[in-house]
Amino acid sequence: MIPEKLFNDTINHQINLTRRANGIVRDVFLLLKEAEQDIIAQIITVDPTGTSKRYQAARLQKLLDSVRERLGEVSKKMSASVKAELQGLSKYEASNQAKMLTNTIPIEISIAVPATDALVSLVTTTPIQGRFFNEWMDTFSKASVEQLNQAIRIGVVEGETQSEIVRRVRGTSLRNGEDGVMQIRRNAAQRLVRTSVNHVTNEARQLTWAQNDDVVNGWTFVATLDSRTTLECAGLNGDSFPIGEGPRPPRHQNCRSTTVSKLKTWRELGVDTDEFTPGQRSALGGTVSSDITFDGWLKGQPVGIQKEVLGPARLKLWKEGKFDVKGFTDSQGRTLTLGELTAKEA
Repeated sequence: MIPEKLFNDTINHQINLTRRANGIVRDVFLLLKEAEQDIIAQIITVDPTGTSKRYQAARLQKLLDSVRERLGEVSKKMSASVKAELQGLSKYEASNQAKMLTNTIPIEISIAVPATDALVSLVTTTPIQGRFFNEWMDTFSKASVEQLNQAIRIGVVEGETQSEIVRRVRGTSLRNGEDGVMQIRRNAAQRLVRTSVNHVTNEARQLTWAQNDDVVNGWTFVATLDSRTTLECAGLNGDSFPIGEGPRPPRHQNCRSTTVSKLKTWRELGVDTDEFTPGQRSALGGTVSSDITFDGWLKGQPVGIQKEVLGPARLKLWKEGKFDVKGFTDSQGRTLTLGELTAKEA
């Protein structure tokens, strides 16, 4: 069974994890922004443009070496910072799961928390999408060096000015920097962080549930059901599996799916009854259907949670019945602006 209180607590907790992931992403962005500024300063200082071919090659190589060294430094800092955050999250997640189970079950029961070493090791010993964390970081570092150096080489070979090469790195103001190589690397870092947070927290849950299999007898896949959800995640939504088995999130990069534990029945928990008492029903808030939609869940939440998820303007449109949650994104999963929503409504 999945008590409604446990389901709601899990979704609210997932929102908090998303907020924490955003904080980690911001820290990583600051590191990459500093590296971008240093690289642009090097382009201006070394200036491989506007000189003879003989000196141009030497200056270009000096610049490329400088870029490689600077990106190597920032990748090491990023790896250490993100790893520490993930290790902290693994411990936090296990503690949170134990707390949720304790608060959900209206009988006195002992809930175990896995050993710290076992939780921390999840970061580096369980593969994320087929690769270990250190492998993902190594790939990120190498791809960053290759893309930056390739952009600089192309600029020099095509006879671009210093300013034009800088724009390749930083992006154009017309596209708000989105077409710059460093923005591409920031996007890659963001995907890596979000996917890693999803992976580590879900693995910490599995480990916690395994140590409490006298209370938990499985888990259920919960997808965020909107137009950005992949067919794979949508198809798994509501499916239940034994602890430690089944296709667990993340199913892909930037996966937003999560998991919720399934508790044993009252009789399996040692309570000699087939029904909840009124007080127990009130404490648990009923049970949750496996096919609940995000809209269905959101309708039962306080206004504060609804506003946090949708924002005030979209909340008004949603409450008026003009859009469901799916309607706030396009077919590509891009969130529509308020102007686009107004045009769509017309």
